[in-house]
Amino acid sequence: MLVKKKLVKLLSLLIIMCAGSAHAFDLEDYATTYRATRDAYLKAANEQKLAEGPWAASARAWLDVEMNEQLKNENAKAVELLIKMKSKIAQCGM
Repeated sequence: MLVKKKLVKLLSLLIIMCAGSAHAFDLEDYATTYRATRDAYLKAANEQKLAEGPWAASARAWLDVEMNEQLKNENAKAVELLIKMKSKIAQCGM
């Protein structure tokens, strides 16, 4: 409780000192800076999303092609294995 009282006194003193100085906090200046920075960020973020759209589509298309090639290779190997198995079975006379 004693620490809290000391912090309140210190904060009060700091507020009094800042209120009397020429560098007092100005909410309008802060708001103007904040809005300008936010608007620049939102514009850049939107431009990035628009720029990544074609890249993401081409990356997905490339991945689809790669996956299809892998499946074709796996299917070809499976068919080859089945043919070998059938020929072995035929050799056994079954």
